[in-house]
Formats: sequence, structure tokens, C-alpha cells
Amino acid sequence: LNVNYGTGTPEEAADWVEYCNGSTETEYGSLRAQNGREEPYNVKIWGIANEIYGFHEVGYEKHPEDYARKYLEFAKKMREKDSTIKLVAVGWNNSDWNQTVLSNIGEEWVDYLSIHIYFPNIVPLLPKKKHPDNKRCYQAIVASKPLIEDYIDDTWNDITSALGEDTHVKISFDEWGMWYMTKDLIKSNYNLQDGIWVALVLQAFQKKADVCPQANHSEMINVFGAIQTDKDGLILTPMYLAFKLFRDHMQNNYIEDIKIDCLAYDSKKYGRIPAKNAVPYIECCANINNVGDRLSIMLINKHINDSMKINIEINGFNPLNKAKLVELCSESPFDYNTIENRHKIQIIEKNFNYSSPKMNMILAPHSITILKLTEP
Repeated sequence: LNVNYGTGTPEEAADWVEYCNGSTETEYGSLRAQNGREEPYNVKIWGIANEIYGFHEVGYEKHPEDYARKYLEFAKKMREKDSTIKLVAVGWNNSDWNQTVLSNIGEEWVDYLSIHIYFPNIVPLLPKKKHPDNKRCYQAIVASKPLIEDYIDDTWNDITSALGEDTHVKISFDEWGMWYMTKDLIKSNYNLQDGIWVALVLQAFQKKADVCPQANHSEMINVFGAIQTDKDGLILTPMYLAFKLFRDHMQNNYIEDIKIDCLAYDSKKYGRIPAKNAVPYIECCANINNVGDRLSIMLINKHINDSMKINIEINGFNPLNKAKLVELCSESPFDYNTIENRHKIQIIEKNFNYSSPKMNMILAPHSITILKLTEP
């Protein structure tokens, strides 16, 4: 939860902590019980302000010192009501802001530094036009994964510069998503291109989970949502399906030792995404379960038109010669699930048999494929 920093007070924020987490013997815990909830909600993570560095926010703080001073007033009052809550301070892609805020707050009063990002962020360029469906847009978007990783690395450098290498403070990447045009603020739909991008971002979060243990896609439903609604039900966008792929088919331990050798392309600048040379067409991540007998390999073919024949060699894991393939693909990267065809794009599962440790397979263009392997 995020408290009202702009027009609220530290005392009001503390009352909300008590309402959510206090016993029924407290004033606001008693009010919660009167409203039908005896047991505390036990909300453990609380943000103090949202993007308060921006003039678009009520309570806009131009100077990080002013935010840090007022943040401490809120934090101390809130912790009086529940000393176990974790607190999130506002950060952004500005090292002076981040380091000044953290240095002035001090490590005792903060647990996470919040950052946000939207791609491709071309709102001024497309106030009314339709969702851009073209090769330049596609190639830039699927090339943008390193920008997420760099943003996390830069923010982590700000945290450690201010608080030291052994700090307990981590990154909360609590707003990220696709924002093409102004009308997305009301309702938007997302295509396979955007689902591939979500999968790439989730790969980045897995890789950086040691310093960025929590992230929140914005939003869940409608607006920038992974799920769209109408009077007849739901439209599950490829963004949603990318999340479902990770939840249902990947494992929970990230494997760092992956080597990829493949063709590459050069992308052009698009929105806030800069031009990039030598973008690999194949993106890969691998996870293993806690027991060590289930391995999931996610392969993303970013080529807009061509399938890719690949060879996979695995060391240190001896799987059965029967596996599962899980795919998310469609005829075009610009295909959507719509009111007229809610299931045009869907996850497909099939068997995959092979006869040697060096596996050969073909990846469809603009697709996500998960190879699920099991040891005997």
C-alpha cells in the first residue's frame, strides 16, 4: 500500500497502518472489526509517496532533501504503529536524487527504493493514433531488455554508494509496463510483440532478483492491463500469457552459466529506446527446481519473419529423452486476442522426444518456447 503523502499527514498514514495491522484493542483496529474484519490484514510493505519528484504529483518535491525530511516524519509515525513494516522510498533514474534521499533518510528507516519505467514511452508522438505495428517498433522493443538490467544496476549502484555494499536496502521495481499513447490511460489491448517483451523483462528480473526482489507490472486489468474486460468477459492478452508461462512452466532457481551463439541485428531508435547494434536474435534463460530434477529452458526467437534452427547442449543435467514443449506464438507479432477472437493467441503444449544430449529444435518466428526437462 502507498500512503497519501501529497495531501495527507504522518498521523493519517499511521492510522492506516493501525487500521490494517493493529489489534482490535486499538482505535483503528476496532474500527476495522466494526467494518467486518476482525483479523488484521498484516500489510507488510508500505510506500511513502509516488513519483513525488514529478510535477504531475500532488505534493511535488523539487528537492530530494525536502522529500527525505518529510519521509522521515511519515516513517517514524508509521513504525510506531507497527515496527515490523517494510518501507519504500521514492527513487528514479537520477543518481543525485537517489543518493541524497537515502543518505538523508538513513538505512534504519528504509527497506526498498522504488523505481518505475514504461516503454517505448512515445506518448507525445501518438496522442490519438493506433497501436504501432511495424518492424522498427518491434525490433526496438524486443531489443530493450538490457535497458531494464542497466536501470537496476545503476539504481543498485546508487543504493550502495549511499548506504554501503552490505546494506539491507533493495530495489522495488513497482511500476513497469507498455505505454504507447495517451488513450492507453483509459484502456488498451496488447499484442504478441508486447507479450514477448514481458517475457524478456521477467527474464531480467530473474537475473537481478538478488538486488531487485520485487516488481509490479502496471496494471493488472484495463488501462495498461494484461487483462482486458468487456460486458461479456475477459480478454487475456499475450502479456498475461507471458506471465502464465513463467508461473506454470519455469522453475524458481536462476541458472547464470548460459552461453548463446546466434545471429544478430541492428535496431533503430524508437521512443525512449535507443538504437542498438548486434542484438542477438535468440534470448535464453534457464531455471532449475529446488530438488534439482526439473529444468526449464526459455528460448525467445526475436526474428520478426524467420524461424531459427537451434542446437542445445546441457552439461551437469541428465534428462529423460522425453520432454515437454510449451509455445506462445502466432502468425504475426502484431496479432491480438480480441472480442471477436478471444483465443487467437494461446499457449500450446506438446511432447518433444530426442535421442542425444545435443538437442535440435526449430523456433517459430517471434515466439516464446519453453523446453521442460526431467531427470529420472
